[in-house]
Amino acid sequence: MADTISLLRRLIVESPPGEWALNQLRNLLIGALRQGTIPQHVAFEMDGNRRYARSHRMETIEGHHRGFEALARIMEICYRCGVKVVTVYAFSVENYNRPKHEVEGLMQLAKVKLEQLTTLWQGRGTTTRRF
Repeated sequence: MADTISLLRRLIVESPPGEWALNQLRNLLIGALRQGTIPQHVAFEMDGNRRYARSHRMETIEGHHRGFEALARIMEICYRCGVKVVTVYAFSVENYNRPKHEVEGLMQLAKVKLEQLTTLWQGRGTTTRRF
């Protein structure tokens, strides 16, 4: 039953009318946010991607992939709202205690996704620093 609902939801949301409606709603909500005080600096800690993957019965790396996708969406909202600085804590030293294949997969994914984000944001006149 849950799979059927998930499929139906995906078909509706990913259809052209569904995407259009979501985009209109997103624009409306961003416009509403911009009416209030916007912080100059926002920080995010990427946590819970592995738990998300486990709870949705998927590979750990897929959970991390979805976490980066969520980060890209929220960074777009920050940009459109006028946030000047975004800090992302994406990898803790404790993560090195995980299995080697998971650490290597996560580091490779982070490299690819951070390069994509850097390219996207530099095209908008922003500066990206990675530590």
